[in-house]
Amino acid sequence: MTHFEIYRPLPVGTVRPRGWMLEQMRRDLAEGFAGRIADLSPRLQTDIFGSGKVSSRETLPDGNIVDTPRSWWNGETEAMTFDGLLRLAALADDQHHLARARTWVERLLEFQSPDGYIGIYTPTNRYNHEDENGELWAQGRALAALLAWYELAADAAVLAAVQRCADLTLSKYGPGRTFFLRALQTGGGMSHSLMFVDTMEWLYRLTGEPRYAEFARWLYHDYSQAERLRDRDHQENSLLDPDRPMLGHTPHVAEHMRVPTFLMAATGQWLYRRLTEASFSKVRRHQAPSGGLIGNENVEGRPGSADETVEYCSITEHMLSLHSLVRKTGSPEAADQAEHLLLNAGQAARLADGRAISYLTRDNRFWCLPEPAILGRPTLSPTHEKLAVCCNPNAMRILPYHVAAMWAAFSEAGGEEGLAAIYYGPCVLETTVGGRRVAIEQQTGYPFELTVRLQMTIDGELTMPLSLRIPGWATTATVRVNGTEIQAEGPRCIVRRSWHTGDEVTITFQADIRRHDDPGTGGEFITRGPLMYALPIPARRLVVDTYPGCDLCDEEVIPADAEERTAEERQSWQYRAYLRALPSYRDADLGLPLRMHGNPRWSAETRGDPANPRPWDNSPVILKVEMMDITCQPREVELVPIGTTLLRRATFIPRHRRHN
Repeated sequence: MTHFEIYRPLPVGTVRPRGWMLEQMRRDLAEGFAGRIADLSPRLQTDIFGSGKVSSRETLPDGNIVDTPRSWWNGETEAMTFDGLLRLAALADDQHHLARARTWVERLLEFQSPDGYIGIYTPTNRYNHEDENGELWAQGRALAALLAWYELAADAAVLAAVQRCADLTLSKYGPGRTFFLRALQTGGGMSHSLMFVDTMEWLYRLTGEPRYAEFARWLYHDYSQAERLRDRDHQENSLLDPDRPMLGHTPHVAEHMRVPTFLMAATGQWLYRRLTEASFSKVRRHQAPSGGLIGNENVEGRPGSADETVEYCSITEHMLSLHSLVRKTGSPEAADQAEHLLLNAGQAARLADGRAISYLTRDNRFWCLPEPAILGRPTLSPTHEKLAVCCNPNAMRILPYHVAAMWAAFSEAGGEEGLAAIYYGPCVLETTVGGRRVAIEQQTGYPFELTVRLQMTIDGELTMPLSLRIPGWATTATVRVNGTEIQAEGPRCIVRRSWHTGDEVTITFQADIRRHDDPGTGGEFITRGPLMYALPIPARRLVVDTYPGCDLCDEEVIPADAEERTAEERQSWQYRAYLRALPSYRDADLGLPLRMHGNPRWSAETRGDPANPRPWDNSPVILKVEMMDITCQPREVELVPIGTTLLRRATFIPRHRRHN
């Protein structure tokens, strides 16, 4: 096998946040649930990778004995939480939480078995499952955290431990030793286990050992042959059927996207390119305007819509899959989508202070209340302990993973090494190119500011190409090097020159206010640059549950002019009907003028410092847009980025303009 990528990822910690990105990480650790979730959730206190390892058989309350239906939940929760915690703590330079993450890493290694095993099962219950299990899923999530620690600490012993564990697994499964075909009943754990491919890709990149890519390829084809799996959307035959939409659990759909992508890069085979193209093309049909893949747990073939729910797990996994596609193909469209997803869906589903997220959220969010049909998931919580503690750890991971992907290395045809700015935002890159130390700081308030300044610090003189992504939404892009303008056309601008300390590159983007169709609602949504804008609805937050010894809480949100009523009433359809009759709901019932009347009058205004470290609390940028009320009379309203809202209308039905 030959491995190729357009962009080579840099080690974890090479890119560090600045500005609002750093402040958000620090605030999440100090004020939010990220720094406290391990103390709040019992699922994170079972020590399942250590002394709390489990049998592969469990007795249910009805007395039936089954094969680990849910114990892997604790494994994924613990591994993803500490993966997020160690990345957040390292990037935010939070020594307290970094020490806590280090203790967890050391405990994992302390309980590694002599044969190399790291995982959640006791010795007699490993690699011999007859039914639903999370063997490879829980192990793969733990190994991802260990590999992140290896890159942060440059500890060769950690990499050796991961390889010993992975090689043991490779000896247990493979040709003639199926993983997916042996189970008679399967659930989420089995489907998640395909993502052991993530570990194989990382090890393949670090070591160049072909056995890891070969096992990933075998695992995918073993998965593709399994007829009893719950989530089959990314099986080969499913992807190649143009009429079959995505149907299964949304996070599985999102994470499985990067499996054929890796195999395309590892093998160069046309089959995997076809599968990759089919995967990303199909998923596009099911995306909400904010970029999130819809799903009330499952996609169920529904078109994307601002009225459908998006699960936070799928937001993070979808972003990681888009990152993977960008690295392997250089796709500018995928880079635009990844950025849009993070800055809109990712921010709109969380509180700005990091104290809670919504497990499921909507772009059009008129209230945030329990819904029995979807188990109450739209409410805000620092754990979602009553449901499943998976979305909160994934919310911890999303920004650190994106920061790591903001810069990458690449090589030109002649072998010359270069650096690529793939995503923009306040950060600093520190690496070596051609044996010389390089530091490049992005000074910007992006995405609230559309100018990015790159300040160079070079050990001596360095000749290298610098690649700058030009987003698809930019109407024009002006690139200046030390004040001299250079031509910037197409999705990438590559600057080739000798660089010195003090050199400065300034990139200024121009962006129109744009209207886009949302087929799911029949309405339109509005963007400017990388941000989607929404009409905020005044809101009131209701505390519904508290955590002992902690100021975090579970909350519901209703319009500010609504009566609170009882908790039971708030779950009823009658209460929803009451909310729809409120003045706040009617006032938000706005539409854009029909296109036959031309574009509405609109403008963008800056009302604060775009470099404000907390711009998601109160946006420094607004849009003034002319809309039509329910009587079709024009009305000027102020829209703000969707990620700065709690309740909002995000899509607007086109209406005739009434002339008196």
